[in-house]
Amino acid sequence: MEEGVGHVLVHWLHTGSYQILGANSNNQDAEKTTSNEVGISFKVVATAEKYGFLALRDRAKKEIETLAMGMDIFAIVNAVKTDLGTVDGAGKD
Repeated sequence: MEEGVGHVLVHWLHTGSYQILGANSNNQDAEKTTSNEVGISFKVVATAEKYGFLALRDRAKKEIETLAMGMDIFAIVNAVKTDLGTVDGAGKD
């Protein structure tokens, strides 16, 4: 499991709130940060679904919706294309 996804999962289990590691950093490239957060959130959706954490899955979906509001469609597609290929168990039956 990727560090960012693991952080969200452990933070959720410990506090009941959704937090992406480093999301509040003062990164100069806000678009890249947002794209990274969308990618992590997609992985969280897949991981939460895999382990039956349905409330976390739903919260991650809401996070994606919120983040995607400020992105153009090409950046969203790129985040999905880049990150979903690395989800544990992706493409396996």
